[in-house]
Amino acid sequence: MLEGLGVAHLNLQEIDAARDRYEAALALERQTGHRLGEAAALEGLGLVAFATGDLAPAVGLFREARDVHAALDRPRGIALMERHIGEALSASGRHDEAEAVLTGALDTFVRLDEPYHQARTLTCLGQARLLAGHPDKAAEALHASHGVAREAGARHVEAGALWELARVAAHQGAGADERRFLEQALAIYTELGAPQATPVRERLDEAQSEPAAPQEPPARPDPGP
Repeated sequence: MLEGLGVAHLNLQEIDAARDRYEAALALERQTGHRLGEAAALEGLGLVAFATGDLAPAVGLFREARDVHAALDRPRGIALMERHIGEALSASGRHDEAEAVLTGALDTFVRLDEPYHQARTLTCLGQARLLAGHPDKAAEALHASHGVAREAGARHVEAGALWELARVAAHQGAGADERRFLEQALAIYTELGAPQATPVRERLDEAQSEPAAPQEPPARPDPGP
């Protein structure tokens, strides 16, 4: 129950409350020797650390959780922690490591036929590629994430992919595409009552007030000989 409350607080972006719940849960899980619950609490604490920008501790916590899943021979759990590790490595600027770890996690989720986690991992891969300075490769992963999430009915993940596609479009100076992706993401987040609707709406308001990028004048027709 404490871990479930931790998830709820994280989804509401109530970080301090989430940390308190996960710390209490971890103590109880270790007291009772429940290894799988211990991994879940470690994962939650890693997510809290990641949310507050404490990237090195986040990687350490995710690796601890991964080791528990490895000891229990749970490939799905290992891949889940690898996804978190890859995301934290990317945020730390360790782009090559992040790409390798995320690609490995994606391969596992494809093999296990886990479309929800495929979509989540593809979004993380898109984010990592954008941070690494590869917007075209980022867009490829994010379009794939959006398609998988939409087919699976994972609305929150679908909105996340659209939000990231808007960031790629902004990076490329494609204002119309950015606004279109933001509008689509906002519609889903609003429907779900998700707190992410606020930053998406704020960015959409900014994007709509920005002047259009100047267009290159058309080339003059060749006058011929």
